[in-house]
Amino acid sequence: MLVRSFAANHVDKIRTPYHSEMGGHACRNYNPGKANTVHLGYMELANEIIHSSQMMVVHDEPKIGDGLLIASDWNLKKRLLHLTIEEFQSFVRRVLDDEIRAMSDNWDFETDQVHSKRE
Repeated sequence: MLVRSFAANHVDKIRTPYHSEMGGHACRNYNPGKANTVHLGYMELANEIIHSSQMMVVHDEPKIGDGLLIASDWNLKKRLLHLTIEEFQSFVRRVLDDEIRAMSDNWDFETDQVHSKRE
């Protein structure tokens, strides 16, 4: 999945948000005027959301389209992710509607390991 990303302005000067804050420093920590795109698998994006220190709703901002901003603990000093509401809804639908179409389990007699494959 291609996701918009805003790079951090100065990695060594990132102001970590307070736990009680809603996000106000996102505009100072990142460059909203220059969006890049990153390719994230669905599991990667899910982990970014699960491990986010901030998830902010953005609306009527001049340089950023309406949607969600996600600041993951893992990448807080590198980037801020942006998803439109439609992209986020599509992602959630994809995760919740996921079905296993094929599966197999194999036992390696030599290593005594079980290998599983789910598609």
